[in-house]
Amino acid sequence: MDLKATPKSDNSSSSKGKSSHKTEKVLVLAALLLLLFAGGALYFDDWLWSGMRNRSGSIGMIVSQSGDVRLKFDEEVTWQKAMKGQALQYNDSVFAGDNSSADLKLGESQLTVTQNSLVVLRREMDANFLNLNFGTVFGKVAKNEKVYIDTGASKPTLLKTNSKAQIVLKKDGDKTTLQVVKGTAEVEINGEVKSLGENSQLELPKDVKKVADVKVEKLDLQFVDPSPEGTLYFKDPQSLRFKWIYGGAQQVSQSQKFNLEFSKTSNFDRPLRRTVVGKTSVDMSVSKSRQLYYRVRGNEGEVSAIQSFNLIIMEPPRILAPLEAEIFKTEYRKDHPTLFKVRGDSAFPKTWAQLSGDPEFKTVLANDSFDQTSWLKDLPPGQYFLRVRSDYGEGRLSDWSKPRSFKVKEDLKMITAPEPQLAREVIIQNLAYPPYLYGASDEETRSFLWEKGFLRDYFADLKPFYDQINIDLGDGRVLRQQDASFPKGKIYPSSVGYKYQLHKAGKLPSRWSAQEKLKITLEPPKENLVEVVPEKMKKGGKIPVRVGFTPVLFAKDYEFQVATNSGYRRPTVVKGKEPERNLKLSVNQDYYWRVRALDGKGKPISGFSKSRRISAKEIAQQMRLAQKKAEVKRKLASEEKAKPESKEDLKKLTQEFKQRFATFWSWIGSGMSYVNYKQVNELGTLDSESRNDNLGQYFEIGYASQSGWGGVLSYKIIPGEIVVDNASLDKDTYVWQMMALEGLMLKWAPFKIFGMPLLYGPRIGVQSHTVPFVYLNESDSLELKQNEMMTLSAGLMGEIPKGRWRFQSYMRYQFPFSSKSSGAASFEVKPTFAFDGLLGSTYYLSQNFKVGAFWYGQWHYYNFVYSTNSFSNKGQDSLFNSTLDLRLGFDF
Repeated sequence: MDLKATPKSDNSSSSKGKSSHKTEKVLVLAALLLLLFAGGALYFDDWLWSGMRNRSGSIGMIVSQSGDVRLKFDEEVTWQKAMKGQALQYNDSVFAGDNSSADLKLGESQLTVTQNSLVVLRREMDANFLNLNFGTVFGKVAKNEKVYIDTGASKPTLLKTNSKAQIVLKKDGDKTTLQVVKGTAEVEINGEVKSLGENSQLELPKDVKKVADVKVEKLDLQFVDPSPEGTLYFKDPQSLRFKWIYGGAQQVSQSQKFNLEFSKTSNFDRPLRRTVVGKTSVDMSVSKSRQLYYRVRGNEGEVSAIQSFNLIIMEPPRILAPLEAEIFKTEYRKDHPTLFKVRGDSAFPKTWAQLSGDPEFKTVLANDSFDQTSWLKDLPPGQYFLRVRSDYGEGRLSDWSKPRSFKVKEDLKMITAPEPQLAREVIIQNLAYPPYLYGASDEETRSFLWEKGFLRDYFADLKPFYDQINIDLGDGRVLRQQDASFPKGKIYPSSVGYKYQLHKAGKLPSRWSAQEKLKITLEPPKENLVEVVPEKMKKGGKIPVRVGFTPVLFAKDYEFQVATNSGYRRPTVVKGKEPERNLKLSVNQDYYWRVRALDGKGKPISGFSKSRRISAKEIAQQMRLAQKKAEVKRKLASEEKAKPESKEDLKKLTQEFKQRFATFWSWIGSGMSYVNYKQVNELGTLDSESRNDNLGQYFEIGYASQSGWGGVLSYKIIPGEIVVDNASLDKDTYVWQMMALEGLMLKWAPFKIFGMPLLYGPRIGVQSHTVPFVYLNESDSLELKQNEMMTLSAGLMGEIPKGRWRFQSYMRYQFPFSSKSSGAASFEVKPTFAFDGLLGSTYYLSQNFKVGAFWYGQWHYYNFVYSTNSFSNKGQDSLFNSTLDLRLGFDF
């Protein structure tokens, strides 16, 4: 069994060895064929494209582009946006998307890549290589230029022209068609040449061995001008004419039918058809931008070459931001980053934008171009208008869009101010104003008060919180002003209602205030004259009396009331413009009178003046005064041989008399003094002069009635210093104090001094003096004592009035009647003589205020006996002083 099995095993092994040798031979043969194929491929590749591998150097450029056109470089996988003027290099790929196209320049030839087409480009030694992956390209091939067309066959097809020719190259799937629209061309396929005349086409084979099956077809239908071609730009929808010829003729029979076909793609999927009968042209309206392919078919199925055009309606972009009338808020004095956004033709993204402050764009604030559909721009606060338009290149611009308005506004805070303390009532005082103002126009009076500062600071508390204040006076007007004054035009005796609003840069206006009210009150007239009119007096009749009052501003008339009772029941009312009234009073009857101011319409603009009473006693006094004036007048007239004084002079004299008498007055003053103290006693002589640096003081109050009697109380302080040679005092300074109480009795002199009246009379009273005294004690030491003396004084005074000036003087003799000294058992004074005097002038600043400069001096000389319990000293004392004072006075 074992011997039989072995041979079988040997036969099987031999069979397997033979099979293994056959497999090895097949593999070796396949490897040799693969090497041969690779070598051939390398050979032909080097033969066809030697020198074309170099990436450096330009083979052409993009002349223009519209829409979505992209470019991919050799050996890169990403696409980039193609730009006008961009250079093309070896093995670059160009793609055009929907409604897009690109015009290329390759050598002297031109190539248009239509929508949804992709082509790979090479060029070397005046030869262009086109590898059309899909889509359609239009070409204008220059004379004697070569074009290699790669259809996917083992060898490319060579296209040559002897004249400038227009071609259409289309690839749909594996089918590649070449059309010659104008001119002539030759096609070399695998060494065999095919000639194409104008308006002919052929299908390029994928297998070059089947070149014999390739036939040139004549296109009986062809488009002629003015059929649209290339890229057309218009601002408005257009009517385009399509025109063709059939069989070389432009005229056809009336029954000849054609179908004009349109499509968005070059393979005419779902085309749009229009039937045309009996003619070879038709007009079509196009209302929006688009790229279209078109061709025409005849009755027998003839078809023209495919034509293409890209119509672009140049429309302005649509403004998306800002919105119409939109308001942007920004911080005070800061620009706002404003967003602008538009939507336009994606094929032409460049946009021009203009900004202006007016809708007519008379002044352009900004004129910028942008390659994007949104951008930011910093704008200061203000009103703006925006318009945009599209830029389609080469100076092709759309119309401007409709202006879009918007505003940049400062985001401000409202003004807040504290509650002001505004006056509720102001008074126009009754002062001595310039005479021309009484009876003047209201405007002239307002201007005067305004210049003097009346109500100029009314809103002063609010001034730090505003640059401008608006004042609503309730009459439909709103006054706007920058100062703090109340409106000038409202200065008049009345009650003014108003409200105000504050404005300040960088803030919102404040809210309007609550309704306010200002009462402008006119101070009533004042009495300034009551006198008897003697020339109108009749014996046994009524007493004529003239009363006067001060005029007031704004008054055009006055209402004068007289009654016999203080309640003014059934008064006598008289109206007039003059500030004086003549009354006739019954003897022993009391009268009351008052007055108020009226406007031009007779309406009161002030309250009544203070009620005044005229009694029988006062009338008698006035009569005596009038008689005295008459006597003075007669005497002056006879002495000076002058004309009688006028009523004004008498009135002035009376006023001066009244101002000086029937009134109180006061003085306060200070000045420098010179003092000389001298003592002669049993032991020797002491002589001391003193000029103290300390100023002296003076005080005085007084009263004078209309009849001339009155009184004066005065107090004077004179500081001094005792200077003793070759001796010493326990103290060397003192104060000389004087107080006087005196009575007056004054009257007018029957003569004048230098044409001015003289008021004179006696001045009698008592004076108290505290004077220095040097005492030699028991130890022969000097002590400074203070002696007190009481003196009787009597003298004569005089006063001369001249306008606002008064000139005064007096001289008094003094007689000591009482004395005492500190530290003495007894102190006796025996007078020799003592007197004092004054000389000075007074100037009235107003009706009440006055100032004066006065010289005052006095001299006391007396014998004394000074005794203590153990010592006695006697002698003579001399005390002299001279003082120059400046004083301020007030009459009331």
